[in-house]
Amino acid sequence: PVFTGLFLALFLVGCGQTGDRQTNISGGTADNFSSPIPTQLEKARPGLTARVIVDGGTANARTINLQIVNDQVQGTIPDLSVGQHTFEIQYFVDGVLVATAT
Repeated sequence: PVFTGLFLALFLVGCGQTGDRQTNISGGTADNFSSPIPTQLEKARPGLTARVIVDGGTANARTINLQIVNDQVQGTIPDLSVGQHTFEIQYFVDGVLVATAT
């Protein structure tokens, strides 16, 4: 749905920090999403894990672990309220942070 498109658009900007990290969510109380693993991380797949931080740095911040399925990260953000949110995907290889995407 809407969240999937917004999430993919944010992710396709690439790994790294961007100036504008806010996104408007227009509905739903939970939504599933999936996004491709960055090309530079595909070789690290055996030890690769990921998580998304929703609204980091706020009182409502939440961290959700993501699943690695084929060439994608997948997850569900439960009880996501309507409004502006920030998302940061963190990628780890053997527990060490190696990349972020916002």
